[in-house]
Amino acid sequence: MESMFNGCHSLTSIDFTNFKIKNVTTLYNMFKDCRSLKNINISNIDISKVTNMMNMFSGCKELEYIQFPNIKTNEFTIIEDMFSGCSSLKSLDLSNFETKQISSFLNLFSGCKSLTSLNISNFDTTKITTMNNMFKECYSLTSLDLSNFKTLNLKRMDDIFLSCSKLKSINLSGFKGNNVSSLYEIFKECSSLISLDLSNFNTENVTTMKNMLIGCSSLVSINLSSFNTSKVQTMEGLFSGCSSLNSLNILNFNTQNVVNLDSMFNGCQSLTSIDLSNFLFNNPINFVNQMFYGCSKLKYIDISNFTFPLYSNPLLFDDSIPSEGTIIVINETIENKIKEKIENWTILYRNYTI
Repeated sequence: MESMFNGCHSLTSIDFTNFKIKNVTTLYNMFKDCRSLKNINISNIDISKVTNMMNMFSGCKELEYIQFPNIKTNEFTIIEDMFSGCSSLKSLDLSNFETKQISSFLNLFSGCKSLTSLNISNFDTTKITTMNNMFKECYSLTSLDLSNFKTLNLKRMDDIFLSCSKLKSINLSGFKGNNVSSLYEIFKECSSLISLDLSNFNTENVTTMKNMLIGCSSLVSINLSSFNTSKVQTMEGLFSGCSSLNSLNILNFNTQNVVNLDSMFNGCQSLTSIDLSNFLFNNPINFVNQMFYGCSKLKYIDISNFTFPLYSNPLLFDDSIPSEGTIIVINETIENKIKEKIENWTILYRNYTI
């Protein structure tokens, strides 16, 4: 039944009442790009031996309801992009899906813009290595409980929650794998998230945190206390646009290999203090442009261990930071490079005492 109705753009309904099909092994692309279908009932199809459901409903942008057979199967191995682009689908109950043989959830629900209810409570993720874009642009989801997800083999999760703009709460307590190397944009534009507890994350092999939380404008608190950042090379845009974040403790961050801090706190307009006294670098840090732009309530900054290349012109601050009453802790080697922007600030030097 592979690609059976693929590209039937005008098809509005299918009647499978008399379908008594067994021994099917693939439903790959079966309904792909059936753009006019609104309801699909495949309860008469025996899927007990199906291994491949990749792209099965991909691009069914008018699809609102799917009736699956009430049967469990242990055979699924590929379900990438299965529901991607199902922008009208409001609810999905996948509690009967056995996923213990699956290694990738790539794009699984990507673009399911109307999805408000999702039951994946029985998903077995022990073999999963890829979750890139899994929930990307699920605009209508307000909560996700992924505490059952075991991620010991997970390697890739870039953009997993990208633009989940109504997501207010998420339980990631099962995310403990240490094979992930990138946290690129995983929460980008999750503008309704209020708090995040990532204390269980094992980040010992992560090399990029670029734009990880960019645009999380409602985020008030975040726990990054367990983060091991010794291999991270870029933190560009990490907290950019986190305009509600009023306190932040990242004294555990190891920045010895970091080369890019561009826009790291850009737009953090509620932060009043940023202590980066623990930020030590193997080499002078060159990419710090717009690092504190828009931090309009900032009153205390400690960048006392920063060093810049000899001929660099670091643009750390803009005029949004109050010109008077702000305290900055620096070292003498960088004073001349930023003097123009901090001339009315209270300047303290490394190893100062109050």
